Amino acid sequence: MSRVEKIAKNYSGEVLNQGMTALCSFIGRTVFIRMLGTEYLGISGLYTNVLSILSLTDLGIGSSIVFSLYKPLRDKNEGKIYALMNLYKKVYRIIGCGVAFLGCLLMPLLPRLMNGGTDLVNIYVVYLIYLSQSVASYLFLAYHMSIIQADQKSYILSIINSANSIITTIVQIVVLILTRNYILYLLVALATNILKNVVIGIVSWKMYPYLRKKLPDKLSDQEVGTIFKNSGALMIYRVNSTVMNACDNLVLSSFIGLNIVGLYSNYLIFSKNFTNFINNIFSSMKASVGDLHAEGNSEREYQIFLSCNFMGAVIYGIAAVGLAVIANDVITVWIGSQYIISDVLPVLLAISMYLAGIQHINSIFRDAAGLFQQAKYRPLFATIINVSLSIFLVKDYGIHGVVAATVISQMATYLWFDPIILCKYAFEISSAKYFKRNAAYAAVLIFAGILTYMVKIMLNIPILIRIGVEILVCVGSILAMFFGIWGRTEEANYLKCTVMKRIMRTKR
Repeated sequence: MSRVEKIAKNYSGEVLNQGMTALCSFIGRTVFIRMLGTEYLGISGLYTNVLSILSLTDLGIGSSIVFSLYKPLRDKNEGKIYALMNLYKKVYRIIGCGVAFLGCLLMPLLPRLMNGGTDLVNIYVVYLIYLSQSVASYLFLAYHMSIIQADQKSYILSIINSANSIITTIVQIVVLILTRNYILYLLVALATNILKNVVIGIVSWKMYPYLRKKLPDKLSDQEVGTIFKNSGALMIYRVNSTVMNACDNLVLSSFIGLNIVGLYSNYLIFSKNFTNFINNIFSSMKASVGDLHAEGNSEREYQIFLSCNFMGAVIYGIAAVGLAVIANDVITVWIGSQYIISDVLPVLLAISMYLAGIQHINSIFRDAAGLFQQAKYRPLFATIINVSLSIFLVKDYGIHGVVAATVISQMATYLWFDPIILCKYAFEISSAKYFKRNAAYAAVLIFAGILTYMVKIMLNIPILIRIGVEILVCVGSILAMFFGIWGRTEEANYLKCTVMKRIMRTKR
């Protein structure tokens, strides 16, 4: 199977997974709100973010070992693969115990994270269930996902994750309708998460039976040292990514209260589903990009990078403009206008989502090239800017100040720094073309956003029909302008040729 065919297969799996996940998320969220209310959503969002910070204890070891797996998988070096996975297993068991210990230490601080507190449920019991779910991910064979991903077979994980989403949502809805018990609702997610990890472990053992043997191969001290050196640099990246995701809810809960966190989570369900859906499209290419980098053809790698950047600008751009203009209309239809926060919030979230999306593409090529050390302190500055500005701006601007702080930290750091590192060390070429092209992409998206908004305010028609028209204008204007302006460029032609080859193979 060629690299393109593997990407296509993984992409198809991710489309299925994200489609099912998004559908289950919306259905589950609707029933949740009807049965329990917004404040429970605030509790869920808060604890999820608290525990995502604890997940930083994996030190980036996962991504470092995945990078180390590319070459031995390509060479079918079973001994080296076994040694790497054995190290991964030992480290993850230690990490799981560490997360459990640190999580218990945080329990006395829980009331301080909730402005005004809550009498809805025992917050310590809920927290322990969330903590157990996090710890279970480390202890119950979750590390087996890495070898499947590195072997360019992530479509298998997509099928398992889709089935898990469907089962979890159905059982949770039944529990809510019959009992309205939040604790039982959470226990369902815990049980299905453990079951999913066990299934992934069994599948990987069948695919790679040598993992169950005791092979004599061991990693040298130098190899282990390189892995942990890279993981140290990756940890700083993980700190930034986690803080970007967790900081908003923690600051909002501490300074304003759980209710605003619950309202905010309804917006995040759109941005996160868009982001996860698109991110996984590009993530399905990660192992293939790593395999490409191992060939050493930097010119071809750069061309594919530009093509992915073009595709990312189109897809993330459509999602961002749609979120900015249409989100409040969808929330009104979905759960009611009383859940709308403001017209400004979707715009800020859209900008943040677009910037994070473009960065995601950069990170895929950066990780595939093993550039873990060259920009390791950049995320530290992003974290400092984000946290300090969030705390400063929340007092006067509330939720808008918190989200604006995230946007500012993104623009001040990785928006410009990471592409320079990639072009310099991976492609050995100037980054000028990249920045000029992305500035033009941004200008086109702003114009498309203004056009879609003007159509929105001029239309005096039923809201459902208006949403449909807005989507058509958003998608149509962006596709027309991008392919009208850049349709003859190398990156666009590469994408069109790749798609046509795939279509021809499918017809055969």
